Amino acid sequence: MQCVADRSAHFHAGHFTFTRDHVATWPGTCSLSPILRITQWDCGDDCQYLCTRAHAAATNAEHQYHGKWAFRRLFGLQEPASVLFSLLNGWQHFRGLRRVSHLRPWTPAGTKGRTWVLVYAVASLHLWLWSVLFHARDTRVTERGDYAGAALAGVVALQWALARVVHFPPLPAIILTLAAFIYHVHVHLLSGPRIDYAGNMLFNIGVVIVHHLLWAVWAVRHRHRPYARDALLFVVLFLTASLLEVGDFAPVCWETVDTHALWHLATVPLIPLWYRFLVADLRAMDDEARSALPVRAK
Repeated sequence: MQCVADRSAHFHAGHFTFTRDHVATWPGTCSLSPILRITQWDCGDDCQYLCTRAHAAATNAEHQYHGKWAFRRLFGLQEPASVLFSLLNGWQHFRGLRRVSHLRPWTPAGTKGRTWVLVYAVASLHLWLWSVLFHARDTRVTERGDYAGAALAGVVALQWALARVVHFPPLPAIILTLAAFIYHVHVHLLSGPRIDYAGNMLFNIGVVIVHHLLWAVWAVRHRHRPYARDALLFVVLFLTASLLEVGDFAPVCWETVDTHALWHLATVPLIPLWYRFLVADLRAMDDEARSALPVRAK
């Protein structure tokens, strides 16, 4: 479904004008700065950007164009605020990855848990790398990479939550097989000629809700543990921050920040809290497994 501005005669007339004047030598070379060439803009993309900016300025109205606001481009970046905040999220996960990698478990259970969390941290870094690329330049490849990266990180996080919360020995293998199948099907659907945006959103929302509910249940069950409050606090704050995705408004702050960018910003300070909980839980799990080992006779 197209936006109001997409159907505007003024918008399409402007697109024709910029196509005719700006891309005079199409399909040859055109006047693009080095930074635009580095960030993979071509004449057609630049023409469309200039037209949407001109239409937004001429109508002085808040419109979306092909599902996006008319953000102000900075250094060739299509959504500069979201790029910056995605980088900050990635940096926080990198710090978390380093914290977890420094753990030295004593037991097989502790080692297995550390491995699961390391995989989660790597999947999260992968997610935020694609988020940076997608918000820098919205293309067919970066859009699908961003959606697939989010699905992968969500599925990996859900696997660990299920394995940690539900105590059933064969469960990890069952979860891994089922999650791999679901992820494969989801990515296959994303790689088609058209993306089912509603289906992709429902998939990610479902994974996030189940993941956070599992950890909320775990935190209530283990409320006697001092670090359990970190899990519950994270769940409440993350779900509260996610409400930013419900609303929408035209970009502010030099036309670079919208609600989606603010959501990315809101998650930055929550990531250290989450890794603090994960590290404390891994240590507690390793200590419990170590105390259950038989005492060797001297």
